[in-house]
This record gives sequence, structure tokens and C-alpha cells, in this order.
Amino acid sequence: RRLIICGKGHALDIWNGGYGIVKGVVDNVFHDYRGLDFKEQGICPSCLRTKSIGEAGIWDWSLITSFTQQGHDTIRCSEGDCINMRSLCLISNQEMPKLSYEHHDNDSELNVKDYLPKVVLVGLWDGDKDKPKIIFCGSGFIMDKKRGFIMTAAHVLIQIKDKKDFGKDYYGKEKRRVVIGIIPDDGNDGTQVVFRYFAKIIAKDKKMEGEKCCQIDACVLQITSRMKCDVDGNGDSCGEQEEHVIMTSNMENEKLKEMKILKGNCEINQPVHFIGFNQGGEGLRAAGEVMNRNFDFAKGYVIASKIEGNGATTKYSLCPVAETVVYSRFFVGHSGGPCINIEGKVIGMVCRNDPFEKNRCYLVPCADLRYLHAQAKSTLKNRRGLPKDKIKMKTI
Repeated sequence: RRLIICGKGHALDIWNGGYGIVKGVVDNVFHDYRGLDFKEQGICPSCLRTKSIGEAGIWDWSLITSFTQQGHDTIRCSEGDCINMRSLCLISNQEMPKLSYEHHDNDSELNVKDYLPKVVLVGLWDGDKDKPKIIFCGSGFIMDKKRGFIMTAAHVLIQIKDKKDFGKDYYGKEKRRVVIGIIPDDGNDGTQVVFRYFAKIIAKDKKMEGEKCCQIDACVLQITSRMKCDVDGNGDSCGEQEEHVIMTSNMENEKLKEMKILKGNCEINQPVHFIGFNQGGEGLRAAGEVMNRNFDFAKGYVIASKIEGNGATTKYSLCPVAETVVYSRFFVGHSGGPCINIEGKVIGMVCRNDPFEKNRCYLVPCADLRYLHAQAKSTLKNRRGLPKDKIKMKTI
């Protein structure tokens, strides 16, 4: 038989709100009852978000206490879910680990406006002859101004949820193109983008095509051409613009500004900012009613610098190897946008939020972003090495 003590809410509130009293009484009864053999276990909180108590993973209570005392970073439950040390300390009501980042009085002094020209609106434009328009949009950021590279979320431009067309660029449609909206750096205080460039996917998770799964929800774009005139509104007329091809060697003429990706890992409790373009509705306008081209941001802090996935590679789905966890409000449309620390370095890229805890957000870690950047540079280098008769040119 099992006697289960459970509570719902933030761990500190649960312990202080009566859970600790109930557990203490139960412990006293069990220890005072002679001849009773029992085993104390902890239940995985990650499993409880999606499973019943009977199906959730467990640990021996002694393992939890020894784990936190020995200072390990993460531990897996019997069902394969990964929990960090900070979470286990909250579960077992032990002393919290020392935070690796201490807040300072100047933590709020980050001037978000400095990053306006570096963050972009990424749209998937459908050239359907009946009604050409942008059908999907998300956020992104310029991460290599010399080569015209932009980082964004893979799910904005690539099918990673359904079996049909899984892993195919532009959701498997040839007439679709990537358009890039940028906030003009003209000395004004404007926060609204205009559509200026076309781009193409140059690097993504290779497992999408091989093993038919996505372990990194990110991709790298390269700017290929500039529209003759900037386009505002919903971007429906992007396809009507005359284009001027931009060679990589001439990319510096665009005077792009880039964001730097953090080298190493971020720190627990570090304050951060999400930057992007909210498409979840504004004021009296419902989500999807009109495209929002105005820059906005949200504040938060790092909960876990790196949590590992369960190691499974389920076909036709997202199954990340590792993610960074941040406590912050998540806005629809921020997917692909940068999450930056107080120094302005990108610690990860916004990917998704927890379906049960709306303020718990997941990032593609900076290590994966650096990997895709290197892959994009390699791809570009190899293309330059091809004989001219092997390079497919598209007349615009």
C-alpha cells in the first residue's frame, strides 16, 4: 500500500502552507509504530505535469538527500525525466544551493533600445497567385553581419510536428519564401519593422532529414536579396517588389548590426530579457487579426542553465537533447527571438513555453546556436568551392 502526501503550487509556498506540518505528523506516526517496515519515496514533479501519480517516476528519499549533499547538477527519475539540483532541494525542503549569480543594483539598466536594429521579424511568405501573403511569422536576430546570417526558430519555417512534409523547408511548398523585417537604424526612436530582405535557410538540425526527428528547434538564414522599396503593413506586397541580389562579399554595405552569442553557459538566477514581436493580440485586437510589427520585450531570470532531455528520439516530433529554462512571460510570436543577459549576450533562443506553467519557458541553449552557426559557415564555404557549372542560379 502507498500513503501519498501531495500539494500543488510553488514548493516553498507548499512547505510553509501546511505540507510540512502534515508530513511531520505522518513521519512521527510511522516511526512510533513498532514493527512497521516502510520506504519513503519522492515523486517526480516533471512527470506529474502529464501523468497520474501512479505512472510518475520516483526516487528513494535517501537518494534525494544524498544527491543534493554531493552537489550533482541533474538526476533522472525512473521514467527518464531530468530534474536539476535546485528543484530537488525545493521538493525535499533542504537548504537551497548557493546561486551562481547574485543580483546587483544595476541589473535593470540594460537599454533594450540598443538592440532594436539587431532583432528581426521573420515571415514565411506564400506566393499563391490568388492571395499572396505572409502565413507564418516569428522573431529572429542577426548573429553574423559579415555573412548576413540570421537565427530563428525552426518551427516558424520548417515542419517539425507532423509526419507529412516533416523536416521540409517552407513546409514543403516551393512558392514560399522567407521575408525579413528590420527596424531601420536611421537615428529615430522607431520600434516598427519594415520588410526589406529575402532570405533562405542555410543550416538546420540534420536529424530532421535523417532520423526524422528535431533535436534543435533553430535554423540559420542567409540574406539573399534586398527589395527595391521597403514594405510595411502585413507584407502582402513583398512579392511585387523588384529585387537586388546581395553577394556575401557585399553584405557589409547593408550595415547590419549583430548580437553576440554567449561563450560557455549562463548562470542560475541571472536576469534576462526576451526580445521579439508579440503576435498574441494587442488591446482590442485579437491574435491573428493584424500582424504586429512593433518590437517589445519581457523580463525574467534563469531557472536552469541546462536540462537534458530523456534521450528518446521520437519520430516526427521535437525531442531536444538539452534546453535552458527561464522564468518569464511568453508571448506568441517571440519564438526565434533572442534571450539576452545584462551584458547583452545571447544566452539562448526562445523556443516554447511549458503547457502547464505558462511562465516557464524553454530556450535553445547557446551551445546549439554556436553549433548551427559553425554549420552555416561550413555550408557557405563549401558552396563557394563548387565549380560555377555546379552552382544552381535562380533568375529574379
